[in-house]
Amino acid sequence: MSALQGRAVYDFEGDVANGELTFQADDLLHILNQDVGEGWWEAQNANGEQGLIPEAYVEIISYSEPTMPPPPPPPSYGPPASAGPPADTTDNLQQPVETQSFNNVSETRDYSQHENQVSPESYEDAWDDDWEDDNSSTTEQIQKRRNLPGGGNFGLSQPNRDTKASSDSTKPGGTVKKSFSRFSTFAKSGGEAYMMGVMPTTKVSETDLVPIIETQNGYEWTPLSEVFSCQVTSPKKESKLKGLKSYIAYQLIPSFSGIRVSRRYKHFDWLHERLEEKFPTVCVPPLPDKQISGRYEDDFILERMRQLTYWVDRMCKHPVISRSEVFAHFVTCTEDKGWKQGKRRAEKDEFKGGNWFLTVQAPPSTLDQEKTESDIDQYYKFIKTMDDSVKKMLAVNQDSMRKHCGPFKKEFQKIGSAFADISKSFELDDRPCK
Repeated sequence: MSALQGRAVYDFEGDVANGELTFQADDLLHILNQDVGEGWWEAQNANGEQGLIPEAYVEIISYSEPTMPPPPPPPSYGPPASAGPPADTTDNLQQPVETQSFNNVSETRDYSQHENQVSPESYEDAWDDDWEDDNSSTTEQIQKRRNLPGGGNFGLSQPNRDTKASSDSTKPGGTVKKSFSRFSTFAKSGGEAYMMGVMPTTKVSETDLVPIIETQNGYEWTPLSEVFSCQVTSPKKESKLKGLKSYIAYQLIPSFSGIRVSRRYKHFDWLHERLEEKFPTVCVPPLPDKQISGRYEDDFILERMRQLTYWVDRMCKHPVISRSEVFAHFVTCTEDKGWKQGKRRAEKDEFKGGNWFLTVQAPPSTLDQEKTESDIDQYYKFIKTMDDSVKKMLAVNQDSMRKHCGPFKKEFQKIGSAFADISKSFELDDRPCK
C-alpha cells in the first residue's frame, strides 16, 4: 500500500532532537501517519528520512486508494455470447479469485449460478455495514473480509475509508509519541493559521476591536478608564433535584452596579475555559483546585471564597478581559434564561482562538524588524531561565520539606528537649529575682 503524497507549501526547519523533519517548499513527501495529533503528521522525504511535519505546511496532491467502492453490476449481468462455454463451477469454487480489472470480471466468475449472484440488497447491506459506528461489529466484518483472497468486491483491492485509523498499521513504530507537539496550544487556537495568512476574512465591528497603543514603555493594551472590582461573599449550601445534589453558591457583587449574582464553582470554571479559548495571548491565571472530600467544611469554603475573590478581582483589572462580553455576562446576568442565552452566545463566538487576532487593532507605526527579533530572543531567554530557576526552587523546597519532616524534626526535638531541661533546673533555684 502506497502512502499519501504531499507537497510542501512552505520551508520548515525541524528540530531533530524532537523527531521533526526538515524540508523545503515544493518538496514531495510521503505521508505515513495523519494521527500523530494536534496539527502534526509523520512523513518521509525522498532521501528516506522520517519525522514529524506541521499539517498546515503541506498540501495533499494524491490519494493512495479510491474513496468509493466500485458500482455493482446489474442482476441480469452475464457473460457475453462470444466468451465460449462457461468454466466448470466446481473448479471455480476451489480456486481463489484473482484480482483483475472490472472489464475482466466475467472471465473469472460464473454468474449463471444462483449461488454466485450478487443482489442489490446485499450491496445495500454492505454499504450500511461500512458506515456504521466504530463501536459496532463493522470492524470485525472488515477484518474477516481482509483475510479473504482478493480483498474486496469482484476480487479488487479492499478500499480503505479510514485513512488515519489504518495508517498506524502500515508502519510498526513512529519517531515519537502521538501526543507530542511543540506548538499544540498555539496550533489548536488558530494562531499558526493566522500567521500563515489562511484565516477566513470576517468583518469586525467597532465594538469588537481591541486597540493597542504605543507608550514610552512600549506597546500596551489600551488602559481602562475606570477600574472596578468584584467581591465574592456569602457562601451558602444549596441543593437541587429535591436534595439529591448539593453545591455551594457564592454571591458575586461588582462595584459598578452593586447587584448580587449567584455563581457556583462550575460557573467560574466555565468562565475560565471561555477566556482561555477566546484570548490565546492572554495569560489567564488558574482557578483554585477542585476537591472531592471536605468541600463542605467551613475552612475549605472560606479559603476557596478568598481565592475566588483574588481571581475575579484580577480579571477586573485586565484591560482586555474586563471589557469582554463574556466577562460582563458573568458578573451581571441575574436571570436563568438570560444566562443560558449568553452562555450559548459565548460558546459560539466567532472571534475566539485564531479569529481573535482579527479584532486586534495595531498602532499605525511599523515595528523595527531587528529590534523586534532581538526583543523576542531576549524574552525567550528570560522565559527559559525563569522556568529553570522555578524548577530548581521547587526541587530545593521539596527536599528541605522532606528533611524537616524526617531527620531535621528529630534534631529540633532534641534542641527543644535540652531547653526544657534547662527550664527545669531554674525551677530548683528559690532565690528571689533582683
